[in-house]
Amino acid sequence: INEIKIWLLKKILHIIDNFGQGAGAEHVLLGILNNLEGYENYLLYFNKPDDQIEKLKPNININYYPVTGKLSLLSASVYLRKFVKNNNIDIVHAHLTQSIIVTQLARIKSIPVFITYHAILFPTFKYKSIVSLPYLAHLISYKKNQIIEWFLKIN
Repeated sequence: INEIKIWLLKKILHIIDNFGQGAGAEHVLLGILNNLEGYENYLLYFNKPDDQIEKLKPNININYYPVTGKLSLLSASVYLRKFVKNNNIDIVHAHLTQSIIVTQLARIKSIPVFITYHAILFPTFKYKSIVSLPYLAHLISYKKNQIIEWFLKIN
């Protein structure tokens, strides 16, 4: 029965820019991953530091794909599409600007995609040449209405 129960668990992919101790979003996601029961949780992060990894429960599937510059945002989006398909992910939840942009560039249409803006102002963001990245991420959020409709159907 336990094998059947595991097979029926929904798979959630949580995506974040880095998984270090420095900021609030990482702490929020750590709490979600360690306390969200009834789901098979996956973590995908793009940058170091990753010193919060050691605090995760052992049942979390941890994945790292390095994003080192603007062009690697595109390769990360291709990686993300393949990851979702190959792992039969049911839900994607992206945190922070870089992860949101990669998720939106991946154009995942077959499953619900949720995005969480943890902050709006990024005075020291490394891609300074792109003005207001959170708003860019919002503009390319093509599934907004479909996600709202899906959420209303399940509640």
